[in-house]
Formats: sequence, C-alpha cells, structure tokens
Amino acid sequence: MFCMPPQKFLEEKMKKGMRNCAKALAFAMAVAIFCPVNAGAATVNESKPMVLNSKYTASLPVSSETFYKFTLKSKTKIMLDAAYDAGYFEIIGASGSVLYEGTKDEHMNGPQDWTLKKKMTLQKGTYYLHLYTKGEWAGDSMTFVIKNMNAPKKPVVKKIKSKKGIVAGKTSANVRVYVKRGKTLRTVIADAKGKFSVKIKKLKKGQKVKVWAKSVNQVSSKKVTVKVK
Repeated sequence: MFCMPPQKFLEEKMKKGMRNCAKALAFAMAVAIFCPVNAGAATVNESKPMVLNSKYTASLPVSSETFYKFTLKSKTKIMLDAAYDAGYFEIIGASGSVLYEGTKDEHMNGPQDWTLKKKMTLQKGTYYLHLYTKGEWAGDSMTFVIKNMNAPKKPVVKKIKSKKGIVAGKTSANVRVYVKRGKTLRTVIADAKGKFSVKIKKLKKGQKVKVWAKSVNQVSSKKVTVKVK
C-alpha cells in the first residue's frame, strides 16, 4: 500500500479546493498515525534512481518498503519483469496515484518462488516503483527490471548501389540492425545517433534487400524493402 507523506497529502487537498486548513491538517495527522515511520519505512522523497533495462536486486526486512524513481521522455510501453521470494510491487504516478499493484499478475513457480511480467503503456513523466513487504512475509531477495518495450524506429535506408554494395541508413540509437538479401544476412549495431552501415558483396541491380531493427528486449521495428539500383 502506498502511504503519501502528510505534507504531500495536505498539498493535494489544498489544490482540490479544501479551504479548511484545520480539517486538512487533522486528516494529515491521522494519515501519519496509520502510516507510522519505522526502521523500514520510506517515502518517494528517498527514491533511488532507476534506469530502464537495468536489473536491480533488493532485500527488504519484514514490514518495510523502498522506492525507485524512473523518468520517461516520451510515451513508452514498459514491462515490469520480476522474480522474488516474497513482497509486493506497485507502480505509482507523480501525483501519488497507484497505477498498478503487482499482486494481480503474480505467477508461482514453486514454494516461495514468484515471477511477475506486467506490460503497460505510460505517458511521458516521472514514476515510482514501490516495493514493500508485509508482516507475515520474511523479506527475501527481489530481482526486477523495467524494460522498454517500444519498437525501434522503422529504418530509413539510403539508395543502394550495386557497385558499392553498401546498405546504410538510420533508425533508433544503439539497436541491432538486420540486413537480408536472399539467404545472406548481416547485422550491425546502430551508433548513438541511430546511423548504420553494412557491406554486402555481389549486389546486383533489381535485387531486393530487407532491413529491420530489434531492440535489446527483442522488439522488432517494421521491415523496409529496398531495391538495388
């Protein structure tokens, strides 16, 4: 369960038009009572930075919690991929709203051996991954990663000339590009600007070359077919 800090709650209520400060303060104090601070308590203000596609491991004591913070620069398809012995996951928006509770999509592989693979689409903005344990569970190891499941940009391929045998173009940064002519397949990693270049021998005029890209999470772009000039 996500416990919003009392001061944050007060700010939200004031924004929504609650003019009675005494009532808001009293409610905030009640929240503080029901969300007590203990050795394992944490708030979003103490969030650890998190990078998409990077794996993390946490080990939480009984009845404790921690937060991770990640930012999306654009609308992004993500997948929360986790393996753990005990504990719970939530994805929370910047406003404090719970967008996802992990207990709904857990799959048990064996005694105290849980996996979670949750896909969802999030808009541009800042988000928090909330990990917590309850009193009846021991805080064992939790391994997790938030994967970027967006497909790479459809490759834009320059004119292919048979004499040079070079297939070059541009797609998303740092993705693997595939170039196929008949049974011949070549691959290369696009640079930080998304540029790529592959040489294929014995290209002939009229031949068709297919080009596509795959992300680190094996999500494919749309394929492009280019005729050799």
